[in-house]
Amino acid sequence: MCRLKVLHSLLVAAIVLGSFGIASAQSTGNAGARGGWGARAMFGNGAVASSRRVDDNDRPGGTPGDNGNGTTAGSASAKSRGLTGSWRVAIPTSDGGLAPFNAYHTFSDDGTFTEVSDLLTTQTESPAHGAWSGKKNDYLLTFELFVFDPETKQPAGRVRVRCAITLSADGDSFEADSVVDFITPDGMVIEGVDSGPFSGSRVKVVPISGT
Repeated sequence: MCRLKVLHSLLVAAIVLGSFGIASAQSTGNAGARGGWGARAMFGNGAVASSRRVDDNDRPGGTPGDNGNGTTAGSASAKSRGLTGSWRVAIPTSDGGLAPFNAYHTFSDDGTFTEVSDLLTTQTESPAHGAWSGKKNDYLLTFELFVFDPETKQPAGRVRVRCAITLSADGDSFEADSVVDFITPDGMVIEGVDSGPFSGSRVKVVPISGT
């Protein structure tokens, strides 16, 4: 029975991926021209590492928002804040050949995370929500978002992005590596469908001129 459920889930995933790909090809003529985490989950060329049911208790280790130096998120120095704050993020062409895009990432000091990208007008993926943890210069981030069929705009599943982030010495930029997983509507996780680096620069307060 378990084996039948796994086979059924894989069949559902194949149908979802196939229908999403056909619709995208009809609307864009080239999957490689698409950007976003959703496109990376749907069209990534990486080999599927494994498939398993989602465990919502799978969380990165460590203390959320802990920067390892005993300071709070309200500290004046960027370095002392760790990742806490908002960042302009550039996501280049993925390892699977999917197009680049841009986003804003916000890391809260309670260990929660939000992302909004410049792909909202495509109506193919939602803003992302997640959790982060780490110390000093090394952090882990996991976030998820909904993806939608580009033709019908109906839910097509979820995308999970797992990241390892290295903060710069001055605390004003970071470099990251990511692995993209696809989660089918019935909860089957297809891991490692795409991957790639991205980088961020801290959004800072800019004084009003003349003050």
